[in-house]
Amino acid sequence: ENEENEGKKEKKENEEKEEKEKEKKRDSLSFPATQILWFLSRHSVSRAQLFLDGGCYALLSVIIQESKFGKDEELQEVSLNALGNLALIKGCSQKIVEISGVWILIDLLKKENTNPKIQESAIFCLSNVSMHQDFLPEIIRNDSMSTILDLIIGTRGVQIKEYACVCLGNILSLNNRQISSFVYKCGIIQTILELLQSPESTKIGSSMALFHFTSLIPATKKEVHELRGIPIFMEIIENNSTPYKVIEFLTGILMNLATNSETTISEMKEGNLNLKLENLRSRFPNKQNLLINISYLQNTLK
Repeated sequence: ENEENEGKKEKKENEEKEEKEKEKKRDSLSFPATQILWFLSRHSVSRAQLFLDGGCYALLSVIIQESKFGKDEELQEVSLNALGNLALIKGCSQKIVEISGVWILIDLLKKENTNPKIQESAIFCLSNVSMHQDFLPEIIRNDSMSTILDLIIGTRGVQIKEYACVCLGNILSLNNRQISSFVYKCGIIQTILELLQSPESTKIGSSMALFHFTSLIPATKKEVHELRGIPIFMEIIENNSTPYKVIEFLTGILMNLATNSETTISEMKEGNLNLKLENLRSRFPNKQNLLINISYLQNTLK
């Protein structure tokens, strides 16, 4: 009987040892494999193929596993970045929504002890999901507004704030005045203006959010004017390194500010906005949306 018990014990120990070896092997393979997925996800053609081959589910499985047990933060970060790239595909964002991926991302953002790198990857992923308007109600339903606002107002890094502004801008694009009024009352306009001026900022999210604010909430126009926003916008659009999309949003903001405001128009004239607009027309001769903004502003300045 003792020999039988010893045999069972030895068998169990061997099985446990074998399982540990398998787990170790799986972990050693996970990170390089996920890095490859991340690399492929950066390119539109391979991104589409990854989605068709089930890459979305594979990455979500890793993220869910790591969010529960948190064994490998680097693996989690790379998985979130790869999933964020795939989320540019609407079908992938839909799968993220269907299996409660939005809730998982919000949960990572809400936890105070989450590594800032993982937070940045999580909000990057969420910002790309928010690009698809169909899924914005799901983001709002998951109690995201307070989390997004906290990321913008808090002490996080500039890039985390920018991605949070992308989420906010997309939510504001729903033209829901109740949501817009609630967000405006939180007093974040000055914070977003400061973010827009940061040398580290991509300016995409901050300019988008300000555009929607000035489109929807009349009080924003007065606040932006008082905070000396017009010279800031004119300086940024004059900079040759400013991305096109930022210029489009900023000229849209200037349009909103110029509507029925002689004071604003005078300030734009004093800042020689017309010359800056002509330079933009030369730089972007084929960008129709921007050309419409330029023509509107130039007619207003006459």
